Amino acid sequence: MEETLGATAATIHGALSKPDGKTARKETLLSQLNSFLSADYVSDWAYYGFWFVFWLFMPYVVLGGIVFMALYDAVTCKGNRKPVGPVLITGCDSGFGRGLALALSELGWNVYATCMTTDGVHYFAKNGKVTALRMDVTKEEDVRAVMAKVDAAHPKEGLYALVNNAGVDRFGTTDWCDVEHYRWHMEINFFGHVRMVKEALPLLKRAARHNDYHSSRILNITSFSGLLSGLFMKSAYGASKHAAESWSNSLRMELRHFGIQVCQVNPVWHRTEIAHSQRDHLVRIYESLSGDLQADYGKEYFLKLADAAYSGRQRHTWEPENVVKALVSAVTAERHRPQRVVGMDATFYMVPVMMLPRRIINMIYDRWALAAAIPAGALSKGSPTQV
Repeated sequence: MEETLGATAATIHGALSKPDGKTARKETLLSQLNSFLSADYVSDWAYYGFWFVFWLFMPYVVLGGIVFMALYDAVTCKGNRKPVGPVLITGCDSGFGRGLALALSELGWNVYATCMTTDGVHYFAKNGKVTALRMDVTKEEDVRAVMAKVDAAHPKEGLYALVNNAGVDRFGTTDWCDVEHYRWHMEINFFGHVRMVKEALPLLKRAARHNDYHSSRILNITSFSGLLSGLFMKSAYGASKHAAESWSNSLRMELRHFGIQVCQVNPVWHRTEIAHSQRDHLVRIYESLSGDLQADYGKEYFLKLADAAYSGRQRHTWEPENVVKALVSAVTAERHRPQRVVGMDATFYMVPVMMLPRRIINMIYDRWALAAAIPAGALSKGSPTQV
């Protein structure tokens, strides 16, 4: 028997490792083309030639796509669902999570709001319409305990929607921050989402089977930083949100046959508690650095960044109620949308900018107020020539 299995495995391996002549010729031609396009100078000409042709014809394609999608939305819009099952929301101590919990409860939905702090739980105790539970998304035992309570309260209908809202954001460069800074962001902004989904999946599958006409839903708030290629002093936050964004796309494909829909919500800066403490945080970082690092950057540089971070958040942030409205729609809309970008600057400025060549994007980023500041120990006091 073992000899037969071994022979079969060898046969399969040989078949996979020896493509037929026609396939081999195709691969050789493609490989030669790739090598040609990767050569010096040729790669630059090919790159900009592609973008020239892209922008030459893309306006017509975009116009046709916009007209089609506008007509499609008008025809298929079905309004909002009435309450069909419980909704679990993480990170409800403040901000989007708290606003969504209150908004859904006013619409008659059965809402479970998880909070990191006891103060957050006590806030909902006064409300009476929301079941508040204390939970740390980084602790397996907390997540399991919350899911067990939801399961016990809804043994037949399961969980209609999970909203992964809990998140953290702290400014800082790679030179200033230790590995724990990055691990902290990943643990909450990415692994917290994964941990919640894995524990909730049995309840979400049950809800999809229980409601013949209503798929259950997972909402991951991945921020617009999950779409941008990186922002100054936000490498840890951006990396964690990119991880959550990519994982959400994979999760959508993995769960679509089980009647579970996945939606990413990508808001830009809005006025929430997470945006209020960046200035003080940067000052504390400077005070904790070694003497050599302080000399490399200088206190004036840190203060300039701190002021720019604070004033920028004040000028270029929007009302959080707009994100709450988008989240309510993502939970209740009859017709599911896989992604929702929230914010005028994201929709009409950042999305088009992301379609530009990398060099142009770099030039735009490098002239941003935060990135334009120059450290005391910089090798060049002018604008860098390498973009």
